[in-house]
Amino acid sequence: MKGFGFDKASAEKIAKVVRGALGAAGGVKSHRRADVSGPGNHLAIAQLTDVAGNTHKFKFVVASYEEDVGDQVTDFQEVEDEYYAHDLCGDPLLVGDHVWVVDHNNQWFIVEKCGGIGSTEGTDAGGCCGGCSNGTITGCADSTKDCHNAYQFEIPERAGEIEGQVDCCGDIQGIQILYHDTDCTWKGRDLGGCDDVDGAPPHWSFVLTGEEPWDNSLTLSLADDPSGTPVHIEYRNPYPYCCNCENKFVLVCPDQLPAGCEAFPCELCLVPGPKCCAETKMTVSLTATISVPLGSQCGCADGQTLHLAYRPTTQDWLGVGVFCDEYIELTLSCEVDGGRAADFRLDVRWPGACGPDQTYSPDSTTSTCLPLYLPFESIDVSGCCGVTSSGQDVNIVITI
Repeated sequence: MKGFGFDKASAEKIAKVVRGALGAAGGVKSHRRADVSGPGNHLAIAQLTDVAGNTHKFKFVVASYEEDVGDQVTDFQEVEDEYYAHDLCGDPLLVGDHVWVVDHNNQWFIVEKCGGIGSTEGTDAGGCCGGCSNGTITGCADSTKDCHNAYQFEIPERAGEIEGQVDCCGDIQGIQILYHDTDCTWKGRDLGGCDDVDGAPPHWSFVLTGEEPWDNSLTLSLADDPSGTPVHIEYRNPYPYCCNCENKFVLVCPDQLPAGCEAFPCELCLVPGPKCCAETKMTVSLTATISVPLGSQCGCADGQTLHLAYRPTTQDWLGVGVFCDEYIELTLSCEVDGGRAADFRLDVRWPGACGPDQTYSPDSTTSTCLPLYLPFESIDVSGCCGVTSSGQDVNIVITI
């Protein structure tokens, strides 16, 4: 099927978001000019010719492409004259980017970047980042595939403060990990820096209701603002949903974002989260503590701690710290879906090449998920704590 510009169904979905952002109800028309078009009724594709602040110069283009999911090839035909548009989302844009624009009160607004059209990145099929693997959750009736125990996404950390809730913005932002709760619902950690909602701390929630576009929601509802206006953040999937893979989500309801930290990305990736120790609800920061055997020549490292930070795209925890006069790099990972404590692996690397880079398994008899206790023994540190340290080793224990 040959399409030009956009298909009607997609345009209507975009229009709903725009009407919400501009405060207009669906179907409302403002009789401001001869064609009586209302907000969100005129959408077009444009190419940016100059980028400055949040108001950019563009040319209209006509885009034709084969509406064949997974293999779209786009051709753009430029239209003369240049215009200006305001960016509703605030995402980074570059000269030459193609974007959706919509008219409102004789002004143009940028709705969304056309990343999935003519792209080789696979975003037209719903993929965006992270990786796919087999899930272990079989209790979600709305998915034809086994889902993952955990999913994760990231809200960029930006300065901001909600009135009366000093720490709330910081809690909302950053890496968020959601664990399977019941049926087709996944729940994030309690956001203690935000005011309670219905007597309990708010939390991010992911609810899966189907595998079609727009079926599934990633939401966070906060306490009403001082004027009594509801505060709500919601993302939905614009492409068919794949429960055991990565999925793109886009922002909806932009008119209800929390005042003070409302700079939320227009789109994000929901990707599979940590695989091992489901009941532990692994955090984004872990602690590695080094201990040395009695009589060791590496006493300079005894009691040293490293903080391991979670990396969503590789699904592991990385930390670098001082080891006597050297540096040590630790990477904790688990590649086993539904794995236990013994399935974790610890990669030990020496940036200064003082010792051997190796991978270790935790002690299978003493390692536990709840509480998280991962003891790695007999780590070879030959040559890394002095010239006489050949044949020396240490132990490393990782906890929350």
